[in-house]
Amino acid sequence: MYVDSQISHIKSKLFAILNKRYVETMFDKSHKTTVRHNPLGALSVVALLLVLSVQVGTGLFSNDDILVEGPLFDLVSKSTSDLLTYYHGLSSNVLYGLIGLHLAAVAFYTFNGHKILGAMVFGKKENIPAPEKSGAPVKGNIFVAIVLLGMSAAIAWFIYNF
Repeated sequence: MYVDSQISHIKSKLFAILNKRYVETMFDKSHKTTVRHNPLGALSVVALLLVLSVQVGTGLFSNDDILVEGPLFDLVSKSTSDLLTYYHGLSSNVLYGLIGLHLAAVAFYTFNGHKILGAMVFGKKENIPAPEKSGAPVKGNIFVAIVLLGMSAAIAWFIYNF
C-alpha cells in the first residue's frame, strides 16, 4: 500500500540521519542527488507536520480572553482552554522556527550548487538519474485527492458551525 511504502521510506531516511558518512558528504557537491527529501529534510517535514497538527488541535480550544474563542472552546474548562492557548502560541513560535530552518536549508543547498528551489516550486528536479526499478511505480489518484479535500472541507465546516 502507498502509505506503508511512505512510512518505511521515512523510517529508512530517519535512520540514515545518524549515518556518519551522510553527515560528511552533506557539504560535498558530488554526493548522490535524490528524488525525494534527503534524511534531514524528511525529518524536517515530519517535524513541520507534527507542529502544524499541534497548532490546529490547540487552536480549536483556544481563546484570547476578549473576543475570539476556538470552535470547540465550550467543550473544555476555562483553565484547560488557557493552557491550550499557551501551547497554541508556543507551537506557532516553534513553527516559525522550523519554517526558517527549512528556508535556511534551501538557501544552503542552493548556494552549494543544488537546484532544489525549482523542485520545491514546480515539483520536479532537473538532471537527476532515473530511479532504480524497485517495483511498480506509485501514482497518485486525482479522484481520491478531490474526495479527501471535500471530506476535509466538510469536517472543517461542521466543526466551525456546530
